[in-house]
Amino acid sequence: MRSPETQSPEAPSPGKLAPLAEARRIATICAVCNYCNGFCEAMRAIERRGERASVEPKAAAARDDARKAAAAPAFSDGDLAYIAHLCHNCGNCLTSCQYEPPHVFAVDAPKALAEVRALSWRERPWLALAIFVAVVALTAAIVPWGTLTARHAGEGAFYAVIPWATMTAATLAPFLFGLALVGIRVARFWRGISRGDTRGGGSVWRAIPLAIRDAATLRNLEGGGIACERSTSRRFLHHALAYGFLLCFAATCTATVYHHGFGWLAPYPLLSLPVILGTVGGIGMVIGAAGLAGVRTHRSAAFDTTGDFVLLAQLFAVAASGLALLALRDTSAMGLVLAVHLGTVLGFFATLPFGRFAHAPYRAAALLKAAMERRR
Repeated sequence: MRSPETQSPEAPSPGKLAPLAEARRIATICAVCNYCNGFCEAMRAIERRGERASVEPKAAAARDDARKAAAAPAFSDGDLAYIAHLCHNCGNCLTSCQYEPPHVFAVDAPKALAEVRALSWRERPWLALAIFVAVVALTAAIVPWGTLTARHAGEGAFYAVIPWATMTAATLAPFLFGLALVGIRVARFWRGISRGDTRGGGSVWRAIPLAIRDAATLRNLEGGGIACERSTSRRFLHHALAYGFLLCFAATCTATVYHHGFGWLAPYPLLSLPVILGTVGGIGMVIGAAGLAGVRTHRSAAFDTTGDFVLLAQLFAVAASGLALLALRDTSAMGLVLAVHLGTVLGFFATLPFGRFAHAPYRAAALLKAAMERRR
């Protein structure tokens, strides 16, 4: 059993040991080969962490500490998590590898790193579905049918069906809980990827612009500067989904200012800022989620997990129901569509800390650490 100093923030359960062992085996081979070390940040991190790990046993032996020299691992669990979240799954290292299957070494880095990434979350689609059904059923049971199916127009129309206080409390509680839980886990992840690093690093503040650039442009999606399988479509669709989500979040923040700052109640006019931001963002999310699901279905080079499709389905449902609510808000169907949209949003918020959406803050933290290491 490995010492606490080299364990990840969350000690692996027996089910986690196989992915970590396979990733450690492949990372060790890649560190020795180094053919792909200029491909992307993940491969450069393998080179950097491999060099550090190879120095530790030698230093221990120089101090006549044979026990520590024998126990020092090539890569800690924190190293593997760091490398895995840096990987953008482009697959170029696999197609360039002389040891890829069916070679006896069977090096498949994209698959191994994807399986390590998947250890950071546990999909709970049943929870999202249960919350969705519960919200729609409770709305239909509690709200008088005449109110639910009536045509409501003008300011405060949404709150005539579901009161503002109920809607706010129902969405804010799971959102804040999920945000706090993700923050705690990412903090543990940061400590895990920083453990054992005695060389120091570059300034966090100077590294932040580099990390933002890498995340915003998906620079590492083209390992070695070579376009990966469907890289153009993947980049466009991921940008549509991510920036669409941010626009929808901006629409929610703007609507909050309208409500509390100016006393203007939703729904807002079609040409108002919240509606414009939400419409453009919702369309981008629908296109991005549907397109990425199609790309992942037909990809052959790299490895994807079921969590990809669960997240894409959730984001598609949130955006599509929001656009449907916009289109039908002046009709008698508004009440039911509002309940459907609220159910999809609550289901997404409730599973926020458990699903693949958590890959965003994990990757942001990994890219920030990589930017700091580059500035040494």
